[in-house]
Amino acid sequence: MERHPKQIHVRMSEDEVTRAKALAKSLGMTLSDLIRTLLQLPASSVGESDTLIVIDRTTALKLPAGEDGYCTSTLTEYAERYVEVRSHGSVSPETIKNELNYLRYINATIGDKMVCKVTSDDVEGCLIAIPRLSRQWGQERIRQLEENRKTATWAKKKKTLVTPLKEPPIAGSDTQAKVLKFLREMYNYAFEKEQVPKNPAHARFLSRVFKQSKPLIDPLMADEAMRFLEAVLKLPLSWVKLSLLALFCTGIRPEEMQALMPGSFLFTGPEPATRITSAVKRGGVKIEDYPKTDAGRRTIPSDSILADTAKEWIAVKSQMIEDMGLMPTMRMPLMSEGPRPYAYNTWRKHWVKFIEDNGFEGIRPYSLRHTFATLNLANGENIKTVSVLMGHESPSYTLDLYAGYVPNTAMGIGSRYIDYIRSAGQDCGFIY
Repeated sequence: MERHPKQIHVRMSEDEVTRAKALAKSLGMTLSDLIRTLLQLPASSVGESDTLIVIDRTTALKLPAGEDGYCTSTLTEYAERYVEVRSHGSVSPETIKNELNYLRYINATIGDKMVCKVTSDDVEGCLIAIPRLSRQWGQERIRQLEENRKTATWAKKKKTLVTPLKEPPIAGSDTQAKVLKFLREMYNYAFEKEQVPKNPAHARFLSRVFKQSKPLIDPLMADEAMRFLEAVLKLPLSWVKLSLLALFCTGIRPEEMQALMPGSFLFTGPEPATRITSAVKRGGVKIEDYPKTDAGRRTIPSDSILADTAKEWIAVKSQMIEDMGLMPTMRMPLMSEGPRPYAYNTWRKHWVKFIEDNGFEGIRPYSLRHTFATLNLANGENIKTVSVLMGHESPSYTLDLYAGYVPNTAMGIGSRYIDYIRSAGQDCGFIY
């Protein structure tokens, strides 16, 4: 039960909660929306026969709150409510799914503590336990799958079991950093609502110890990039050629490349451009509105090389679609020869063949994205501009990732430093 002087309080037993959830489901409502609706009724008109007991505002004010007035819900209850609130905003379903996974670790360690009583040491203990819990749950899952295979129909027919299942990956520093970020944001929310006295996840030692590792940055140098472009231009016209040019010329992510459509390319105006509004979820083939961040929706100026190739392939693809008895549209997927884009693994096979045939072994698809960023910065482009084109949330993130990979950024700094000191000395009458 949440208690706060400025809130209405709902008191329910476990049985009442179960019945309330069933009623909410039957009405197509969330539990919180059902409670809000019932709170509009007089307390006398809602009783146990109506699934739950509702306490009206007058009665709620008479209920004893915590001595300090802070929220007395358990961390589990509060976190689940926080995720539910976020699910009604602009947060993507994928993000909500990830946050529910974070809740597993929180609930298993400190979930039963009152949200206002959690300390930074409690948060640390939760983060330390993540690898152990991940390993434990993974092993339990493997054992369950092994038992299921023993009774499976196909296994009985073969009278044998297939190759033993691989051990699942163990959650490490990245997961710890993400859980810490989730707790920090949740407690910021609670603190702003005056429901907790402080943010226990904001302790500096937590940020220093549980840091998310930076992504591998492996750009091509300018001469390598030129050789890569020449190899791509030698390819015959196809969706593969267009995909490689799109990655190289715009720095977009592979999942954004898969979602390119005729409407993604702007051929009119002062210069061609590529508009990124959609993406394909890794492993899937369905084009969805780009969910990562608002910054992910952007327009990237591009060279005529990409624009000309896109025009030619759109014409070829449109004819392919017509031959199938379908109508080409501006939302027709371009990264295939059919009505749906190919899966990432299919594209990946073409990628591997291309880099092996042209001597670029070891180059990852993301290397082209890093190349776009670093070479643009090296060419003197504004960090804010590059950040927008990359779809990053802030220029500081872009600079943090790529500053160390920009050639010549520190060249001459030593002499400039001494020259500045000499100039200051001369102004004061000193001669060096």
